[in-house]
Amino acid sequence: MDRPAWYEGPNWRGPGYCHYVDLVYDILLDPARDALLPREALRSGRLARMHWDTQSSGVRIPDEVVAQLERTWGSLSRGG
Repeated sequence: MDRPAWYEGPNWRGPGYCHYVDLVYDILLDPARDALLPREALRSGRLARMHWDTQSSGVRIPDEVVAQLERTWGSLSRGG
């Protein structure tokens, strides 16, 4: 998986600088009509190796968790 590079730019709240990461969404879901990844899925198998409720920024998801998350998400977003 490609890791997005962060860059420094002007602070949107005032003087100074912030760190930014450009994102491209592969899909945008409406929770009222689309299936979402259930929280229970994050608590089993390799996905359980990650603490998903962190309140910090800059947390790195381990490679083995990323691989499993991409497989799980891919299956869900393809409808199967």
